[in-house]
Amino acid sequence: MNSDLSCNTIKDLLPIYFDGIASEETNICVKKHLSECKSCQSEYKKLCETPEKSGQMLKNETTSIKILRKKLITWFITVIILGILLIGIAMFSYSYKSMRSPSIEEIISVLPMYIGIYLFPLFGTFVAILWRKTIPKKENTFWPNVIISFLGIWIIFQVAFLLWRFFSIIRVFFI
Repeated sequence: MNSDLSCNTIKDLLPIYFDGIASEETNICVKKHLSECKSCQSEYKKLCETPEKSGQMLKNETTSIKILRKKLITWFITVIILGILLIGIAMFSYSYKSMRSPSIEEIISVLPMYIGIYLFPLFGTFVAILWRKTIPKKENTFWPNVIISFLGIWIIFQVAFLLWRFFSIIRVFFI
C-alpha cells in the first residue's frame, strides 16, 4: 500500500484502523501518517472519544427500543382483547335476536362478518398509528391520519350501534 496517502483517505481509514479490522499494511500506513499529520491526529483523538458517548447513546436507544416493544405488545394485546370482546357481544346479540340457539354453521358463517366489522378496523387503526409514529416529522403524514380518522369513526359508529343493540336486549331482561 502506498504510504503517501492523502488526509481524506486516512480519515476514511481511521474507523477501521480504530476498530482493529484493517490489514497490517493499512495499519502501518495509518500509523506513519498519524505520526506526521496533526490534523489527522486530532481526527483520531475525536474518534477515540466517541465510544463513551456512543456507548451511552446505544444504552439509551436500547432502552427506548425495549419501551417501544413493550408498548407495541401492550397495544397489540389490547386490540385483540377489545376485538374479541366486541365480537363476543355481537355474537350474543345475534344469537338472542334469533330467539334460538344458533347452530355451529350459523356461528361460523357470521363470524367472518364480525371479524371484518370489528377486528380488522382495530388492526388497521393500530397499524396506522404505528405508521404515523414511525414517520419522521419532516414527511407528510396525510395517509396515516386519513386511515386513523376513517377507521376510528367506523369503529366508533359500529361500537355505538353494537352497544345500543346489546343494551336494548339487556333491557328486555329487566323489564
